[in-house]
Amino acid sequence: MICLQLIDGTKEDYPILTSYSYDKAYKQSIHSSISTDLDIPISAVKQKLTAFTNGSISGIDKHKHYKQFQKESDKLRREILAYVAEHQPDILRSAIQQSKKQLPEDVDWFDCTPEDKQYLARAKSSVFFFVWTYYERLIRKAMLTILPDGIEVHDAVYSKIEVQTKKIQKKILKDTGFKVKISQFSK
Repeated sequence: MICLQLIDGTKEDYPILTSYSYDKAYKQSIHSSISTDLDIPISAVKQKLTAFTNGSISGIDKHKHYKQFQKESDKLRREILAYVAEHQPDILRSAIQQSKKQLPEDVDWFDCTPEDKQYLARAKSSVFFFVWTYYERLIRKAMLTILPDGIEVHDAVYSKIEVQTKKIQKKILKDTGFKVKISQFSK
């Protein structure tokens, strides 16, 4: 959702990722369909889809949704890196340093065509991970302004304070420009 918004990705360009990001019922149906068809737990399906967003190609032929999800994820990764290279090069430089992957010095970050070598795709995926988590961190920081007792946990904030999710979503939009859906879980 964050990445699609960053580059104004459309349903036409990213049919599966757009539906997956914005339609909870669609997301659940994808998980359920793959889980049933491959006779694997939904947690394994989620792990595989996450791996595709991070550059993996392992097992893409095992399910019809895998191949399309991986293809769209790969395209989105390349477009995000090009966007950040053009508009926020400091974030890209920081992500390159954090990834600690060996990259040729002549990498063309503006090139959105698929890499011809898998090692390069994997290394650029590592950089993408740090770019993406930068934006996730901005969202968590916005949440913490409303939840001062909050503890950052991956893509969430744990807090004992009860606040309406709409209030948090508005604050995130105001502070970051990202429109996200927040779920609240109580004990």
